[in-house]
Amino acid sequence: MAEGDRATYSPALQVTAVTDATNTAYCIGGSLSYPLGPGQTSTWDHGVNYVSPATGGFCPL
Repeated sequence: MAEGDRATYSPALQVTAVTDATNTAYCIGGSLSYPLGPGQTSTWDHGVNYVSPATGGFCPL
């Protein structure tokens, strides 16, 4: 994805790791929902339904 883009996946995209290689914080939603900051990586087996830039640095619950 390009920095600032949003993406949705249906069915969920099954992943083992998600890395934010941008300067933008993102919200990751799916079987786990969490914020992911610039340069961070999450390493859990899970399904991702959406990736969206964090609005004002926050992710909706």
